[in-house]
Amino acid sequence: MAQRIRVSDIRYGHAPDRRGEHTDRWGREPIDVRRTWLGGYRVIDGNDRLYYARRRGQSHIAARVW
Repeated sequence: MAQRIRVSDIRYGHAPDRRGEHTDRWGREPIDVRRTWLGGYRVIDGNDRLYYARRRGQSHIAARVW
């Protein structure tokens, strides 16, 4: 189940976006994130979608937390 998470609380991960921005141009698919030790979240899958959400100026994004 996806949650709405503040974009500023999410850090980029090391893996490229498996699904890609071009297949989900408007960011409707949730990204996959994991909680970090110091608070906040790190991207598992969805770096490109997070990047374009920041460029669009979105304050929140749908994410699945693992």
